[in-house]
Amino acid sequence: ALLLTFTFILISMGAVALAFCGDDSISGAVWLAWTFVADPGTHADAPEGFLVRFVSFSITVGGMLVFALMIGIISDYIGNKIDELKKGKSRVIESDHSVMLGWTDKSIAIIQQIS
Repeated sequence: ALLLTFTFILISMGAVALAFCGDDSISGAVWLAWTFVADPGTHADAPEGFLVRFVSFSITVGGMLVFALMIGIISDYIGNKIDELKKGKSRVIESDHSVMLGWTDKSIAIIQQIS
């Protein structure tokens, strides 16, 4: 929730700054700010002017920070789940299944008979 709030604030403040510095409407500036957050290469097409490009660059750096934090959070979550699986804390269903060890050319026929 904190990351989403930070992203919303970044886009909102960036849009206000872009609307103030450039010739865009507020809706166009919001879209432009979102594209700067989501795609770091977008600021290369920013309108002329030092102030507009500085704001674009700042929004882009903030967007890279947002996505880096998001990747870190997701990676940590997946790592924790894998650790739980390694420790054997997952639920095991112990009924209504068959285990077949080894695979030969007759395995498919055996599987068809079982099912």
